[in-house]
Amino acid sequence: MSEERDSKGNRCGIPCAVIITAFKEECQAVTAHLSDLGEDKDRYNNIYDCGYFEGSAQTWKVAVAEIGVGNIPAAIKVANAVDHSNSDVLLLVGVAGGLKDEISLGSVLLQRKFMAIRQGKLMNYFGQDQK
Repeated sequence: MSEERDSKGNRCGIPCAVIITAFKEECQAVTAHLSDLGEDKDRYNNIYDCGYFEGSAQTWKVAVAEIGVGNIPAAIKVANAVDHSNSDVLLLVGVAGGLKDEISLGSVLLQRKFMAIRQGKLMNYFGQDQK
């Protein structure tokens, strides 16, 4: 019995995750865990590595975007990825190089506060200023 697929060849009824990486090595580390790997392009010619992650309870369609560094270009590429994918979740995956002495390999970090360096403000999860 064959699987039902949409007009782009994607499996139907499977949730979608977009994973954002800054560097090639991070992107490669993520795509190493995907099956049925291929490429997709959005209307702005951003390229996404797409495949499926077979979890123990759920299969996910995953689009991985290597966006590079720089706040404004990265923000634009993230917005394009979200618009293009119609994803259920968006994840930022990286090496957390600035914390190299504070964490060990394989650690999972969850962000509670966000630093807006350009504005000089520390904002918590709900966007309230911290003084």
